[in-house]
Amino acid sequence: MTDRLFELLDLMDSTDVRARIRQMLSELGSVAEADAGALEESVSISLHGIADSLRDVCVDDDTTEARAMLPWIWLELQFEWMRYNLQIQYQTILRGTAESVLMARGATLSYVLEELKFHLDAESASVVDKIAADSSAAAMSWKHCALPSIRSGSTRIRFLRVTK
Repeated sequence: MTDRLFELLDLMDSTDVRARIRQMLSELGSVAEADAGALEESVSISLHGIADSLRDVCVDDDTTEARAMLPWIWLELQFEWMRYNLQIQYQTILRGTAESVLMARGATLSYVLEELKFHLDAESASVVDKIAADSSAAAMSWKHCALPSIRSGSTRIRFLRVTK
């Protein structure tokens, strides 16, 4: 595995990430202990799942597919964060405050996104930033949007999404 991918997998499996999340939840102070524990467990399961996904596509020390998967993982989590952020904004506008556990989930996800993005190459980081900033415009601006290829036995399968 490449050093960068290896570092990310180590990070996702480390107790350091969980300790940082636990510290963030403690600093927020307004999250009930049971909610904080459930959130910590949920994030831990998610991180292990991402690490397992990345390991599963590494065949014979070839990390090509795992590195190609990273931007899609980042986008998946970014879109989830965007959903929480919008929900937090509306709760604040309509109720005067947002649920503390939802804010904690958003903060935790923000931390994970930051760590993941650090492991993206510059080109991938630029592309995912553009997509996340305006996904509709990004989809419409590209005539062809090639997704990462997936190997099936000795055959490479390419997914292609054509717009317009």
